[in-house]
Amino acid sequence: MRCPSGFIKFHTLKLLNEKPRYGYEIIKAIERKTNKRPSQGIIYPILHELEKNGFVEAQWHMEEKGPSRKYYFITDKGHEEFEKVHKKLMEAFNALF
Repeated sequence: MRCPSGFIKFHTLKLLNEKPRYGYEIIKAIERKTNKRPSQGIIYPILHELEKNGFVEAQWHMEEKGPSRKYYFITDKGHEEFEKVHKKLMEAFNALF
């Protein structure tokens, strides 16, 4: 079973709400949580959509060792969206149980 992209969008915002991260780090964090590994073909379009909608911003960082990485940061607008969706999910969860 695959992870639905709506879940991945929400979980990506959740992860970025905790701290800035780069794409592969997001993939690994979702894999640890779900035991399913989302592909780069799923994560990067989601990150670009979130960036286009103003929910995240990206910045390249030079690493001391290894390649440069593009880190994604949640914006105020992204934080508001995360809180709104989280509230709706909790209301739905509470209604079910």
